[in-house]
Amino acid sequence: VEERETARKKFKALQPPFYAKNIFTTGLTYTQSVFLMRSILQRKDSVGLNDFRNAYYRIIEDDQIESIFPRAKYNPSSGMYNLYLKVKKEKRFKARIGGNVSSGNLNMVHLGIEHKVLGRNSLSLYANSYFGRYYSSLLANVRARFYTESPFYTDFSVFANQYDFYKSSFDLFYNEEHPPYFIQREMAARMMLVFPSGHTGKMELGMTGGKISDNYYNASFFLMTDTADKSVFTFFSPFLRLFYINTNFIQFPTRGKKTSLTLRFTDFAEDFQPGSLSGGVRKKQNDIYAFDFSLLSERYINISKYFKTGYLFHLHLSQRPFMSNYYSSLVTSPAYEPFPLAGTLFLEEFRAPQFVGAGARFLVCFSDRFHARMEGHYFQPYRKILSDSNGQPYYGEALANYSVAAQAALVYQAPFGPISLTGCYFSDHSREFYLVFNIGYLIYNRRAIDW
Repeated sequence: VEERETARKKFKALQPPFYAKNIFTTGLTYTQSVFLMRSILQRKDSVGLNDFRNAYYRIIEDDQIESIFPRAKYNPSSGMYNLYLKVKKEKRFKARIGGNVSSGNLNMVHLGIEHKVLGRNSLSLYANSYFGRYYSSLLANVRARFYTESPFYTDFSVFANQYDFYKSSFDLFYNEEHPPYFIQREMAARMMLVFPSGHTGKMELGMTGGKISDNYYNASFFLMTDTADKSVFTFFSPFLRLFYINTNFIQFPTRGKKTSLTLRFTDFAEDFQPGSLSGGVRKKQNDIYAFDFSLLSERYINISKYFKTGYLFHLHLSQRPFMSNYYSSLVTSPAYEPFPLAGTLFLEEFRAPQFVGAGARFLVCFSDRFHARMEGHYFQPYRKILSDSNGQPYYGEALANYSVAAQAALVYQAPFGPISLTGCYFSDHSREFYLVFNIGYLIYNRRAIDW
């Protein structure tokens, strides 16, 4: 074996170093071939092996190209290699249909359509819609990729989201005595410059602007004839986000890691309109500035073939004054959402301007696609937002309050998405236990203000 390895090394040492100058493509038009060669050569006369490898993976990750089969042949006259690339493009038009089937109130239909244009640059036009009892959305997106020496793409979206937490109260199997009434509507536009980093990371430099409308009651008891309080926020929010992910599944992963770091400034203009239960409270208008820092880290670690562990850590620091009342201050605060179901509930106990959330996970993997998972999470706000008798917010004592959450789940990763049976616990919530059977992803369009 050692002699074979030695012979192989000697043979490789005799090979000329890999530098490619001439690139030939099949499967593309002339303009598309120019785009591909520019993406590989980056305005240089030739490309080395490492640079070609990086360019290859970068192009494959583009949703315009389905596959590239490269072949290199040495050219003695130039002293370099000729590259022959057999390229298969993605379809120009794509239509998607999907959804989510749930034993609770998270049933949803998803429709999407995409048109791709590959010329001297790469352009994608995309639109989608979600229709459900809890979540509805419309989105239109334009993305243009530019393969310069430091590749980047521009991303522009206009969207409308609606979250109805009252209808998502899971009253199919459980009748909550006083489910939270909270409906949030977002209409906004987001523009970003995105710089890929390696194959799994990226940096987003962007700005979001628009309007958020929240309907809620500053009371635990209300009749359907009552009118809700309403806070309308007109906002402008530039942000910087660093993101890395290499998990094996989008939801309920069993290996890999995910990290995100977000810096955000938000200028809020609040217009508060009191409802019938606000006891003569007048309309209010507030101009508020918020500075936010968020760090989220998730990782899975192998113990053996069948057993794995993992952790989730979320640190959020925010400098912001109160809004006009308790609920408007709470709904604009960031939330700790350790597993998918938590993101579909309005959990007052897991929201605060400054907090640390951390959790441990233990997984038993019966196969690559079927596993059981158990996890526990601890949420520690620096100071919890509390409400006085008039519905006005104030801070509790430092580190005086905490909440815990837990989840146990059986998950099968089917080709069309996860099938899961999940039991969840949230301490101090109006309903502490949930049991949900779900087929599909609980994934939505990005929020107007996200972390």
